[in-house]
Formats: sequence, C-alpha cells, structure tokens
Amino acid sequence: MQFDMMIFDWSGTISDDRMPVYKSNMRIRAQYNMPTSLSFDEFYKEAAGSCTQYFKEQGLDVDPDEIWELYKKKLNEVVAEGIVPTVYDDALAVLHRLKQNGIRIAILSAHPQYNLTNEARSYGIDSLCDAIVGDQRDKTAGISNLLEELEVPISKSAYIGDTDHDMLAANRAGCSSLAVTTGYHTRERIATANPKAIYDSLTQLMHAVIA
Repeated sequence: MQFDMMIFDWSGTISDDRMPVYKSNMRIRAQYNMPTSLSFDEFYKEAAGSCTQYFKEQGLDVDPDEIWELYKKKLNEVVAEGIVPTVYDDALAVLHRLKQNGIRIAILSAHPQYNLTNEARSYGIDSLCDAIVGDQRDKTAGISNLLEELEVPISKSAYIGDTDHDMLAANRAGCSSLAVTTGYHTRERIATANPKAIYDSLTQLMHAVIA
C-alpha cells in the first residue's frame, strides 16, 4: 500500500481515552435519568461513533447540540479530576516513522477540538501533523473536505480508526479504510464495516504500509 497521506482518528486509535469517555457518558446518562449501572465493558459493546450518535441510538430524544455541549463539559470535569487519556505506547514512534517515509499525517476526530489540540500537544504529536481537526460528527464529509483542502487525491489516502463507524465513513469518502483493534470496537464488529485491512496495533499497520 502506498499513500501520500494517512488521516488518523484520535480516540481509541492514537489516544486511549476509553475510561474518561465512559465516565463522561455515565454522567450524562445520570443527568437524563438513564440507568448508570452499565459496566465499562457493557458500555463499549454499545459504543457509537460519537456521544450524540450513542444517545440517539439509546432512544434519548434530546437536541444533539445540547448533548454535545454537555459531553464537552462532563469530559472536562472528568479530566480535571485526574481521569485522563494517555497516548498509546507506539503511536508517536509510528507517526514519526511514517513521516520519515514521506507520508503526510493528519488527525480527524469526533473528539472535542479543545481537548484534541491540547492532547496532541501534550503527546508531542502536533508538530507531525498537517492538520488536527476535531468536532467531526460527519467524518465522511470531514475526510473529503480535508483531502480537498490539503490537495491530496482520495486514491492516495487512508483513514485509520478503531470503530465500524470510522470504516464506514472512510469507505463512503472513497479512501482506504484501515482499522486497529486497540480501541472501542472488537475485530469482529469492525469487520462488519468491510475495512480494507484490520491490524492489532499501529506498529503492525506501519510495517504493512512501509514494508
């Protein structure tokens, strides 16, 4: 596989924020009088591509903008209490290696822009990226718009994510859909979205790309 650009999802792909996200969603559930007894594993069996999509699928009839603003507030509360995301061990080295091999790097995520920017800076990843784009509820449009803005042919690009939603978005956008199993969805669930390939780590993906 030869790519001019690789666009990475953030949550569950570069950054392990599963516990902060879980805690934030439980607080939102409590605010809307929904059961909060879901375990960590039970929550992730139902995890969607974004908090707005998750609560829609849960049958909560609330304005998505209200949910989104509440999610950002709850996430910041959780992080302030010390439940913080961490970068996956191999992420920085993999991005460095890809860039050294002439592949441009970008981030495109549903993660709130404020949090995404700060986390990328703290991980030392911001300087490696041509773009860092958060707040993306429609990743298909986001991928297409970003590639057009950066003047990268779709056929020379890939989107890397950890959920079936990521793979569906990449397929709809027309770029290569590459999955890692380190995040929110299992290999079996990701496979239902027909990605081009599934890898067990970013390192494994890197070796396939620059072999």
